[in-house]
Amino acid sequence: PAGVDLGSGRSAVDLCAGQSRTCAVLDNGGVKCWGFDNGNALGQGSGSTGDLGDELNEMGDNLPEIDLGTGFSATSIACGQTFACVLGSDSAVEVKCFGSGFSGQTGIGSRSRVSNMGDALIPVDFDGGLADECALETDNCDANAQCSDIVGSFTCTCNSGYTGTGVSCSDV
Repeated sequence: PAGVDLGSGRSAVDLCAGQSRTCAVLDNGGVKCWGFDNGNALGQGSGSTGDLGDELNEMGDNLPEIDLGTGFSATSIACGQTFACVLGSDSAVEVKCFGSGFSGQTGIGSRSRVSNMGDALIPVDFDGGLADECALETDNCDANAQCSDIVGSFTCTCNSGYTGTGVSCSDV
């Protein structure tokens, strides 16, 4: 039996199926979806081409990978009725969802369809904007300071033997 053609040399490492569509995480970290495109459920953005995989020459190398943003490499995917969420390989857990968000299921704080793809696709914010800047290493603490996460922000404190604001520390 013939399998689904995902492109030259490509194979699936994870699959999901939603209402009238299927998505695959590829062995190169890319994602492809095919089937019925209801509200960007196939992840092709606002310029969606409609249903994919229902006509000749729409699969394989002709089926475009979904643009999830610069450097985003997928490891797994889950499909809902008209949306999908993709887990990235970044050590700071990153999930990006696309498709119909009429009940907030895309996790971006909106009930609208998510059609902004690529770098404009907003990652799901699991802590309501309360990211741990220290763990994510997005703080601006001096190399000679300790970062401490607090609700909605962080603080920097110079290490013993150093003085300063924490953002800037110098020898005592």
